[in-house]
Amino acid sequence: MPHRFFALEDDADRLAGVWLSHGHGDHCFGLPLLLLRLGEMGRRRPLAIAGPQGVGPRVKDLLDVAYPGFASRLGFEVAVQEAADGDSFVFAGLPARTAATEHGLANLAVRVSVAGRELFYSGDGRPTRQSLLLADGCDLVVHEAFTVRGGVEGHGAAVPLAQRLASRVGRLALVHVGRGFRAQMNEWLAGMGPKTTITVPEDGLTVAL
Repeated sequence: MPHRFFALEDDADRLAGVWLSHGHGDHCFGLPLLLLRLGEMGRRRPLAIAGPQGVGPRVKDLLDVAYPGFASRLGFEVAVQEAADGDSFVFAGLPARTAATEHGLANLAVRVSVAGRELFYSGDGRPTRQSLLLADGCDLVVHEAFTVRGGVEGHGAAVPLAQRLASRVGRLALVHVGRGFRAQMNEWLAGMGPKTTITVPEDGLTVAL
């Protein structure tokens, strides 16, 4: 994700915020490069970063390890918010609510209201009753589905997610598919038919709601 900002030469202030659902490397190790690039581009707008409790020290540690001393030279404010399960708060100027999922590290799913639309992002983890309720009725749900039918601890699965959410949300996008399950996932998705609202997004996909 951070590498996409290398192509943006005149819009350093476009990004309003970054949600860090949990502390695993594939979800947060790209942050220092993103902040470096935004600083090089001349960003002046404060950047909101939010996530589970402990995200503040984690952001600081990531910057210190990746680019020692750079935090004081960013040129813009980094406003870090720590959230808990079930919180309601304002994130990057938008109403947001959270719910925990079942994962190896504390992970928070988030629901954000944007211009009359409701967006949900699960982060990683097997859904909980609370996280599924949080996703209900959203225009777009982006949910981790490591497998097709389940069996991997701490991760979601496509079939139970589709059974629970497909008819209750506008679109269901399944992400974080395990490498060994991708062919099976594509086969399952093809069997859903051309009118399905379920997708497995390709890298770089843009969705207009």
